[in-house]
Amino acid sequence: MIKYSFDSKEQIMYVNFSGTVSFEELLDHVSPKENRQNYPKRLKILTNSARAKIDIKPTELKLIKAQLLETIKSFDKVYDAFVVEGPFETALSMMYMDVGKNRKYEFKVFSSLEGAMAWLKQQ
Repeated sequence: MIKYSFDSKEQIMYVNFSGTVSFEELLDHVSPKENRQNYPKRLKILTNSARAKIDIKPTELKLIKAQLLETIKSFDKVYDAFVVEGPFETALSMMYMDVGKNRKYEFKVFSSLEGAMAWLKQQ
């Protein structure tokens, strides 16, 4: 399951992954949403997936990244701090970072919420 909340004071979108997160859920997560038009053009995202199991194949990362690159076209820059815990999720996240770099999207992997938040606040 993926849940969202936007903190208008901090200007950060909080995303929480829980349970088993499927390829279809991740693809939907990165797909355009009407309400995202109201977000700042320099969007900061804190994704907490520490308690989730990500159930995708490494080959599906390219499809997710392609959809994401389409979605972020309306933003000037997107910073995504991604918190992971398990070894498989960490490896997948590292592969995702390398799938296709883009000047409008900066994705970093963290092992703690504190580290992720500190990085986002510097952006």
